[in-house]
Amino acid sequence: MDRPKIIPADPVAAAEMAEQEANTETAPRDPQQPYPENPGLAEQNDRTGRTPPNPSEVESAQQRGRTA
Repeated sequence: MDRPKIIPADPVAAAEMAEQEANTETAPRDPQQPYPENPGLAEQNDRTGRTPPNPSEVESAQQRGRTA
């Protein structure tokens, strides 16, 4: 589903919109990779003892219609 392109008359606004569109995540996030957008967070969790959610918990939450 492609949206119609809206090009602002202001070249700065057009550049900002193009950059924002290029940075938009198009693929769904993989629950097995808990923090793909922030690899430093995985290191922080290692230091603090936090762990990503258990894959079985993620699966059961998805079956209930919730995001994990």
